[in-house]
Amino acid sequence: MKIHFSHILILWSCLLLANSPLWAQTDRPLPNSSPDTSQVAEVGVEEFDDELNVRYFYADKPGEEFEFNDTLMDYFQQYDPIRMQEVDYGHLGNLGSAHQALQYQTPFRRGLDLGFHQFDLYTYESADLPFYKLDKAFTNLFFTQGSTQLENMFRGQFSRNFSKNLNYSLHYQRINNTGLYRSLKAQNTAFVTGFWYHSPKGKYNAYITYAYNEIRQRDNGGIIPSLVTENNRDTEFNIPVSLNEGAESRYAIREFALLHTYNLVGKPDSTQQQPSRSFLIRHQLNYRPTTYKFFDENPDDDNDFYDTLRTDTRGLRYFIRHRSLSNSIRISTGKARSAEGSNLKKQKDLLEIALHHRLHLLGQEAADTTLNDLFLSGRWEFSPSDRLDVKTYAHLGLWNQAGDYRLEGYLSFDLPSIGSLTAQAVTQAYAPAFLTHRHYLSGQQIWNNSFDKTFENSLSGQLNIPKLGLRLGVQYNLVTNMTYFDSLGLARQGGNSVNILQFRAGHRLKWRALNFDNEVVLQEIGGDILRLPTLFSKHSLFVSFKIFRNFLDVQAGADLRFSTAYLAQRYQPATGQFQLQNQLETNTYPALDAFFNFKVRRLRFFVKMENLNSYFTNDFLYLIAYNPNPYAYFRMGLSWQLLH
Repeated sequence: MKIHFSHILILWSCLLLANSPLWAQTDRPLPNSSPDTSQVAEVGVEEFDDELNVRYFYADKPGEEFEFNDTLMDYFQQYDPIRMQEVDYGHLGNLGSAHQALQYQTPFRRGLDLGFHQFDLYTYESADLPFYKLDKAFTNLFFTQGSTQLENMFRGQFSRNFSKNLNYSLHYQRINNTGLYRSLKAQNTAFVTGFWYHSPKGKYNAYITYAYNEIRQRDNGGIIPSLVTENNRDTEFNIPVSLNEGAESRYAIREFALLHTYNLVGKPDSTQQQPSRSFLIRHQLNYRPTTYKFFDENPDDDNDFYDTLRTDTRGLRYFIRHRSLSNSIRISTGKARSAEGSNLKKQKDLLEIALHHRLHLLGQEAADTTLNDLFLSGRWEFSPSDRLDVKTYAHLGLWNQAGDYRLEGYLSFDLPSIGSLTAQAVTQAYAPAFLTHRHYLSGQQIWNNSFDKTFENSLSGQLNIPKLGLRLGVQYNLVTNMTYFDSLGLARQGGNSVNILQFRAGHRLKWRALNFDNEVVLQEIGGDILRLPTLFSKHSLFVSFKIFRNFLDVQAGADLRFSTAYLAQRYQPATGQFQLQNQLETNTYPALDAFFNFKVRRLRFFVKMENLNSYFTNDFLYLIAYNPNPYAYFRMGLSWQLLH
């Protein structure tokens, strides 16, 4: 199924919107309105409350509700998915390109993992689709444009009720970015949609979802620093790159999912009345066909970029087809409660046992593999009081992944008049990614490994003090048998344990119109196979004020990112992985952006200049080796929320 299918559905949704009024209605006046603004309704635009009052939940955990709050201006200028994380990622200097976290994160692994995660922030899965509880159709639109028409991103969310018992939800994202450096391009599409049906008496719920992701990349292998001169560095396009013709990667990731639940006891839930205690039986069926393709038709002219991976001078390629069919059945009992000071549902307690089976059909150019995952899992969560939350989880592998396990515990405690304290502990063992086991290029086997399981233990804690605007955190990880890709691009497994100690601090200072936000991460990593910056920080200084008789909200300020020098990894498209390199150390480089954010009711708009440092220095801003960010460039964007 090609992307045309999702385009048809998007068009269909737009037609639905076209038959509805664009402005929401409410009985309450617009906050902070003056006598003049109250007359806007007389010329055809209706007044509305700035609060959307839209709630949503995820099918995997219907007892936990959230309030849609993407209406503020804070950080609105951060349009890039890698900049929307708590700690930034590094990418190839191009919106939508391959990315890598700048802070070590404990992975969640249950079953076979193929190993391609360099585009995770740009893709949607069925589990990522929220379903909404609302009275009117809801639309959230976002668009950003760079300095040319070939640099843009669109993101849209839509939900509406088709009947009293049927809700429809859709999320769509499109990134189309032709990089300023030669032979660099990203064209990514992410689409997920689904229906939620709940029976009139609320005992039966069904969720049918479909997700489609297409990643189309052209990579240039990075610039060649030794060939950069005063004559060719005036614009990004003139700078020599490793792959002049570019290497192409095309990934297609689809998923069909059916989840249905039956409540054995309890009162109806379709009218938002939560039973005293639910006893649910859940069955989920997922079919996930994916393909991963890479090719370079001219590898012989590319300055030894591929090195030992160049198996054929006439062209390099890999094609991997992965089809999986998963079944899971879960039995759970739980009780919901209203969140303090809110009508949102929160889980008071939950006890669940589940059995998960997943069949994998994996096809490579010279070999086919069939694998079965079978896991038993359990979850126990409870809140003895509004101040204490305890969550535990465990799973155990029983078939091809026998011996894999995960034990996890989480505790959150509210400290009266101070804030909150959270703690988490994880111990797990998992099989290394399949790509580290076997890989083919142009039909020739590059490696065939039999690695041991990876063992990992993690302890973390965080203290939040809202009155001081302060967050303090610490985390320790011990990883044994970590896999990595060496400087030749070959899969390896470390023999020694890797110690990772992280300290993190966040602080927000607000004084009248002035806001100063800071986030600092300090990490000490033992060994030489995991390379991340020792210090990474980001800061935002801005002022907030209103103009035009309080009708227009404005933020004006600057963002600063800073990371210490380190031997950053480089990206290898022939494996789809980040690999070690020992030649280029990134600069200690503070990256400065300036921005203006504006808000009128539910319409937001930003203008931004990024990487202003390039006006004052000839240094490149690297977060991934050999792939610098562009010189100073302009971008604008807008967002609009609608109830109709």
